[in-house]
This record gives sequence, structure tokens and C-alpha cells, in this order.
Amino acid sequence: MNALMRKSAISIFAALMLASSCAAQSRFTDHTLQLDDPNTKPSGAIGQMAWMAGHWRGEGLGGAIDEMWSPPMGSRMMGAFQLVQADTVAFYELMAFVEEENSLALWVKHFNPDFSGWEEKHDKVVFPLVRIEPAVAYFHGLTFERVDDDSLRVFLAFTRDGSPVSETMLTYRRLP
Repeated sequence: MNALMRKSAISIFAALMLASSCAAQSRFTDHTLQLDDPNTKPSGAIGQMAWMAGHWRGEGLGGAIDEMWSPPMGSRMMGAFQLVQADTVAFYELMAFVEEENSLALWVKHFNPDFSGWEEKHDKVVFPLVRIEPAVAYFHGLTFERVDDDSLRVFLAFTRDGSPVSETMLTYRRLP
């Protein structure tokens, strides 16, 4: 195989790989993606989310938001979130970025201010990874975008009857 044919074959192979990796995802809302085929998850490793480690504070969902993430340990990162509206806690979340099936997922459990859970005891909300880039992590209906080292935007798509109806943006600043 001559050099031109080899270069053409490599270009065609790269285009096919890119097309197959994009075929499993589509636009969900303006800033979020959805995983169209749960059997075609992109590869991902917990180290790719290490930039999230730290304490973040900001605004969104009609109040003040506070979120903390541990550094990666044991193929996971643990997180905690709270929303405060009018000086009252509205709800909490416990979260974890986890490596599963050679990809990543975000696991979430919600709690009322009295720590009663929203989900059943053994249930959790799972956001599978759709695509990951150096400064943006797209999970199904949820996007984490690093604006700079100390600024973060999170976009969350809401659904009604299985269809996206709106998107909200949370803005955070890293605390020292």
C-alpha cells in the first residue's frame, strides 16, 4: 500500500470512528446532550473529572448553591450539594462520579431538609457520560463546563413526559 492510499485509509477510518462515536449522542437542549444508545458509551476515567475537586459556591435554581467535590480516590469522586432559598435549605444531594463499564457516570441521591430521601432506599438517579472534553463533561441531560480554573457552569435539562422542556444554568466560583 503506497503512502497516499495509507493516508486515505487512515482518514476514512478516523471519519468512521468519529461518526460512530457521535451516532450514540444527540442534542437534548441548547447546552446538554443525550445518550441515544446506552450500549455505546464513550470511554472515560475518573481522572478526567479531577478538575472538579474543591468547594464551589454560586447561584441557581432560585437560590444560593454550595457544592463540594473530593479528589479522585478508588475510581470515584464524592460530592455534596445544597440549595438554600430565603435562608432555608430547600434540598441536599449526595453525588459520586464513578467509573463503570470503561466509562463514567454521575450517581445522585436527593434529600429533603429533614434528610428524608426522594429516591427509594436502593435507587439513585444515574447520568451516563455522553462525551468528555478537556473543559466540558457531557452527561445525559447534564453538562459541567469549566469556564476557567475558578469558574464553573452547570446546565441541567428538565423533562416532562420524557421530552425536554427547559434547561437551567447554575454558576459557581471556586472558594479558596
